[in-house]
Amino acid sequence: MSTDDEILEMFFDEQFMPLAYLDLLLSPDGPLGETHSMSSSLLSRLDLYTDRLTSQLESTVHNLRKPTELLSYTGVHTDLGDTTKLQYYLDTLSNSVKDLKGDIETVNVQLSNLKVENAESIRTTEALHDLNLVKSRLLQVSKCFEDLRAIAIASFEGVGKDEIPQIISSNEFKRSLKQLQDLLCTEFEESLSRESSQSRNEDLLRKLKNYEDLRPTFKT
Repeated sequence: MSTDDEILEMFFDEQFMPLAYLDLLLSPDGPLGETHSMSSSLLSRLDLYTDRLTSQLESTVHNLRKPTELLSYTGVHTDLGDTTKLQYYLDTLSNSVKDLKGDIETVNVQLSNLKVENAESIRTTEALHDLNLVKSRLLQVSKCFEDLRAIAIASFEGVGKDEIPQIISSNEFKRSLKQLQDLLCTEFEESLSRESSQSRNEDLLRKLKNYEDLRPTFKT
C-alpha cells in the first residue's frame, strides 16, 4: 500500500488523531460536497486495498496448503493410501538418505580393501628392495672371491684347470703375488712408453683400483 496517496497521507502522519479527523469531517463549517467526495474516495480505496489484501491472502493460503494436498502414493515403507505432498517429499528424502548411507558404506569397504592391498603392495615392494640389495652385495662378495682366486692361482699360469689345486699353500700364494707384481710392472713400463699427456691406460687403472679394494681382505 503506497503512502504517496494525498488522501491517505494524513493517516500515516505520526501525530494523526482519529477524533480530530472525525471532528473536522463533521464540522458544520466544512463543505458537505467536499466531505462526501472525500468519504467516497476513502471508501473506494479501502475496497481496492481490501480486495488486494484478500487476493494476496488467498494466494498465500493456497501455497501453504499445497504440501498438504492428498496424493495417491505407495511409499517404500508405507501402505497404499492417500498421503500429502509433504509426506511424499519426506518419504522420498528418507529413501534417498538410506540409499546414500548404503553407497557410503560400500565406498568405505572398498577404501578399506584398497588400504589392505596397498599395505601388502608396500610390504612386497620393500621385500623386493631388500632382496635386490642382498643379491647385489652377494654378487660383490662373489666378485671378490673370483678376484682373490685369480690372484692366488697367478703362479699356475699355463696349467690346466684340473691341475690347479683347490688348496693353495702360502709359498704358492707368495709366488702368485710376485708374478702379479712383475706383470703389473711390465704393464706400467709399456703404458709409459705408449701413453701421452692426453691418453691413459684405463684398463690398467681399473685393475689397480680393483686390487686396492681388495687390500682390507689381506689385513684380516
